Amino acid sequence: MATFNITEYQKNQTLPTPDEMGSILKYALEQLPKISDVQTNSQIIDGVNGSIASGTFDGYGLSLEAYVIMYNPTPRLSVVLTSTYPWDEGTSQLLNTTHVAKTA
Repeated sequence: MATFNITEYQKNQTLPTPDEMGSILKYALEQLPKISDVQTNSQIIDGVNGSIASGTFDGYGLSLEAYVIMYNPTPRLSVVLTSTYPWDEGTSQLLNTTHVAKTA
């Protein structure tokens, strides 16, 4: 399972630093029920600062790793990718070939 969430804002947003982005992502994931062992790391994604995170989901008879990536390709766009697939070579290839941009 993998999902993209793309949000467009009406006005430019003040973009967080890589460390702030990692802290925001970590805090948001730790607030979710049944998520533990959240780890984050700053990373360049599609040429801009971003953050990746992983955490363990335990609930409803399932135990699996969840992965989240967050970045802002522009000050008006926010992209979040959530996946149950590990950040391996295939995921890196997906991110390298998925370019998000505003079209007219």
